[in-house]
Amino acid sequence: MYLDYAENMALRRKPMTMQEWSDKLDAFLAFNEREVLTHAGKVSAQVAERLALERYTEFEVRRRDAERQAADAEDVAALERLEQQLDGAIVKKR
Repeated sequence: MYLDYAENMALRRKPMTMQEWSDKLDAFLAFNEREVLTHAGKVSAQVAERLALERYTEFEVRRRDAERQAADAEDVAALERLEQQLDGAIVKKR
């Protein structure tokens, strides 16, 4: 929802400073009863980067598996079409 708001502001070409964006985000979080962080948080940059890399690696494995499965399904479909064409050609020759 916030990104929709930000996109709308950009489409309307309304100039805003970084401080205004920060204030709008804080107001958006407060309105949605979310905690507004007033500090750097509890996770160090190293830990955050490690977690991000781990999650990306998991995502990449799933993405590649899905890509392989889709390619395999396309191959099977192509082979089935060829088989039908060959069956049709054999029937016509008889």
